[in-house]
Amino acid sequence: MALTPFFFTSCDDEEVDDDIINNLREADLFTSSNTSGEIMTFDFSDKDNITSFKNTVPYADADGIYYDDSGDVFFQINRTDNRVEAFEEFKKAGEGASITPTFSSPAGEFTNGRGLAFSRNRVIVAQDGNDDNGNENKIVVYDYDDDDGFTLRSTHTVDFNLWGIFAEDDDVYAVIDNSSEIAYFDEFYDLEEGAVTPTKVVSIEGLVRTHGIHFSEVQGERVILTDVGDADSDSDGAIIVIEDFDDKVNDAAQNGVIALSDQVRFAGSNTFLGNPVDVEYDHITDRIYVAERKTDGGLLLVFDVDDNENGGNVTPMYNANVAGISSVALDLGL
Repeated sequence: MALTPFFFTSCDDEEVDDDIINNLREADLFTSSNTSGEIMTFDFSDKDNITSFKNTVPYADADGIYYDDSGDVFFQINRTDNRVEAFEEFKKAGEGASITPTFSSPAGEFTNGRGLAFSRNRVIVAQDGNDDNGNENKIVVYDYDDDDGFTLRSTHTVDFNLWGIFAEDDDVYAVIDNSSEIAYFDEFYDLEEGAVTPTKVVSIEGLVRTHGIHFSEVQGERVILTDVGDADSDSDGAIIVIEDFDDKVNDAAQNGVIALSDQVRFAGSNTFLGNPVDVEYDHITDRIYVAERKTDGGLLLVFDVDDNENGGNVTPMYNANVAGISSVALDLGL
């Protein structure tokens, strides 16, 4: 497979260094839920002794999350009240604590929020159009300050449904829901308010309906996508890995296609993938973390891709029930 180098370090010395780094860090994984009002924390620093605990928040329905390790701030979309919440000193709250937001964005600046992204102290929310918001799809950007909280920076409308969203410096990658397409915005923060058009839209061959997206610049601009397939099925989901994504986007024509030959795909009955709605990636351990919403009411799935560089019908190295799981976020502890 052309993507085999994606999953391996280049020499034995580097593999040893990665093992040392992994043993020195916390490697926490956080989950959001749209039913329980719980934030789960999983400690993956020791794969032979994975532990977890929960904190509760004062609303039940939540989606996109992000953890900013530089300030110990946890961001979450509160779908119950249509706000973004910020929990400062998040890790100091303690296991099992009921926590309340330090800052909240004003209610009603978006509804039906799904994906959340963060870069340059800016929080980005993807609003998916539905009947309650007049079927308006928009991207809302907030400046965030740990003294003053959220300040609305800009609002942009798009002519396609949204779900997952990811920001890397000034560039934004957005899932086009109900499709196999990904939208790329170059220098997004320079765009004027109002209707915006992506710099490039590409289709992913073989993908039915994508939701989650994660972009890793650390090792070669790799993108990981989730495919929920038929939303009513708990057995047709998939995870797709694409290497050198920016190069492939640049090489593709507008509305071009990234071929199956440029992908590694995880799918099948052993994967438990039905409706994978969000994804994270750890470049040190080569692990993919997935929020699987359909199977058993919600599962956190972890795939050790280092041992499965060709993808396929792979059994997760770890799975745990997380009721209503809707999003995942990783603190690499570096």
